[in-house]
Amino acid sequence: QGPSFRKSAITCILPRSLHAPRMSDHGSETEEVADLSNPDVTTKYRTAGDIIQKALQKVAEACVADADIATLCEMGDKIIEEETGKLYNKKVKDKKGQRT
Repeated sequence: QGPSFRKSAITCILPRSLHAPRMSDHGSETEEVADLSNPDVTTKYRTAGDIIQKALQKVAEACVADADIATLCEMGDKIIEEETGKLYNKKVKDKKGQRT
């Protein structure tokens, strides 16, 4: 079996509405600005960059001869999940109303 690919934890902290405007119940665009002019969005990207930098540094330190690639990937994912969990641990309901 090959490695299993899953969505990175870092995607959980980036705003979902950056790529497409959301519509309100009345059919008009929402008032919330979800581009880089919004300081909240900028802060999330900076935080994501800091988390990624920390994970890459630790993974790079673990890159030695005969290191297992899957183990290195798991280490990076674990660091990202731990760091994002410290900041963004609020439960969010998905489209079906279930907590994720």
